[in-house]
Amino acid sequence: MPNNRKKVGIVYKKLSELKPYARNPRRNDAAVPALEESIKRYGFKNPIIVDGSGVIISGHTRFKAAKKLGLKEVPVIVADDLTEREAREFRIADNKVAELATWDAQLLDEELIELKGSDMGVFDLDDPELLDPDDDEDEKIAEAVDNAKANGERDEQYDEFEDKFKPKLTTDDCYTPPAIYNAVKDWAVEEYGWQDRKIVRPFYPGGDYQRENYSDGCVVIDNPPFSILSQILAWYEDHKIDYFLFAPALTLLGLRPATSHIAASVSITYDNGAEVRTSFVCSRGDLIRTAPNLTAKVKAVNDEINAENKNHPDKYEYPDGVVTSVMLGKWSGYGVDYRENRAEFVRELESQKDSGRGIYGSGYLVPRAAMIEARNKAERNKAEQETNAIKWSLSPRELKIIETLEGADNGHNEKTNRKKE
Repeated sequence: MPNNRKKVGIVYKKLSELKPYARNPRRNDAAVPALEESIKRYGFKNPIIVDGSGVIISGHTRFKAAKKLGLKEVPVIVADDLTEREAREFRIADNKVAELATWDAQLLDEELIELKGSDMGVFDLDDPELLDPDDDEDEKIAEAVDNAKANGERDEQYDEFEDKFKPKLTTDDCYTPPAIYNAVKDWAVEEYGWQDRKIVRPFYPGGDYQRENYSDGCVVIDNPPFSILSQILAWYEDHKIDYFLFAPALTLLGLRPATSHIAASVSITYDNGAEVRTSFVCSRGDLIRTAPNLTAKVKAVNDEINAENKNHPDKYEYPDGVVTSVMLGKWSGYGVDYRENRAEFVRELESQKDSGRGIYGSGYLVPRAAMIEARNKAERNKAEQETNAIKWSLSPRELKIIETLEGADNGHNEKTNRKKE
């Protein structure tokens, strides 16, 4: 079949002139950071393809990466010889064709072995899984997907397969409110005596912490991406750079490269609305510690921000004999089986009429005895659930380690006391 398409060339267009396709079915957010890194290292080598109106046909990921990097212009191919239908077909075909490609394992091994030790940023060429990829699991999942589709079923493997393509919500996408950052910075500067040190913040969109200009005597106080925090800590420890960094509260103690783990465990509401329980790591200080004054300081600022950003409704306390959907939901969550047919629907209490207010979500007037019994049982069950923790024991070996540590501590105290005398 002869190709009568016109020849096309590459032109440079302002990023603001390009428009993402509103119905783009391709999920690409997870690939944007890797493409940012590639563009920074090797340049923008693959042009974006648009139709005659500037709507993107191919290159949505490149478009997002360019925006993150703050690029003003990008290379573009204008495919204005395609009809609207052909552009839509090509948009899907361009992505689907890429999915058909596979690796020649032997040639890939040879390439990776020769490139071993190269720095490709987000791609770790020393990762043994790259040299010996195990596709069995994915093949089994794909087979399970086909079977599930054929049988009209969904199973765990099918859900697992789908989850691989869902955009991940991580703290990497969370931007720190300035007031929160300033509260943390001020505490760290005061706590560690860094008043005369230059503060560096290398973790910004498009930033590269390894290529940041770290002057002598500087200290990094910032909120890094949690997904590579261990790697970041190892790099700072190796390069003898002082740091005070935000860290995930739940996995704080597993960040072994850190010199000091500060378990503040305060809930911070980031600019994207995510609430993340946050602690901190530092290049100096005690191995593990709490910081009540830091927790209180950050919490106060976070509460103030939330109060300004949200129109919180007043809290109501209803008298015995009134039930609401919120009450019933809580009781159900605490295992209370409450049932009542003797009830009268009510939107507001007479005491509320003058205020113009009513019962949130409406409610029912009910006999008080059964209602009070259900509420009290819910409160008891709640208390039991909160204290019903699994209790673990120490082995003889672990007890011996602790006794040794305690002995070392006693010896340290005795030496300190002798020095004072």
